[in-house]
Amino acid sequence: METVAGGQFYGYCDSELVHRGTEPIMGTPILEDQTHPRVFVESKSHGVVVNSPVVFGEYLGEDEADFRGGDGIVYRYKAIAEEPLDGNDRDVGYALEPILETLWPRRSEARNGDTFASVFHFTPECPLPDRMAGDNYREPGGETPWAWDDLDDEGVRRGEWFLTPARAVSSHFAIREPFSLEYTYNPFLGIPR
Repeated sequence: METVAGGQFYGYCDSELVHRGTEPIMGTPILEDQTHPRVFVESKSHGVVVNSPVVFGEYLGEDEADFRGGDGIVYRYKAIAEEPLDGNDRDVGYALEPILETLWPRRSEARNGDTFASVFHFTPECPLPDRMAGDNYREPGGETPWAWDDLDDEGVRRGEWFLTPARAVSSHFAIREPFSLEYTYNPFLGIPR
């Protein structure tokens, strides 16, 4: 499992078949109900990690009362999106929406600035929006997931972590069992055609 926060990727693994590649393995994912990894999302900038005290210093223990400042929100997957009651709600539901059906079809809106603010070129023929439109629709906001790049990883270029994850994983981790970097299905790259 990999997360990203502040332009840095963090890897987590509980298999002896996976070892450090260009990125360190930060530990074993913490599982909620033995099924879903528990992650910590930084307030406002939305950086995601497993071991929050090491990176953010915001969540100080396993007891959900241990947020810095005494308040915090705990989201749990419920397949429905809920609004927190206040800044100290410990049971807020969230739902997941597929990027392929939500943001990806709108990627051409980078030209008019309604959804996205700026563009980068994944390849010369593939311009993609790299930032969401900010509060006033002119200033850049947060990065799009297909523009994420590890600031100190020279082996994986910008966009590969999202668009060609097998390539990124083969660099970030040393995996004993070989695996193919060829895709039979990758809807973001139009495979199959």
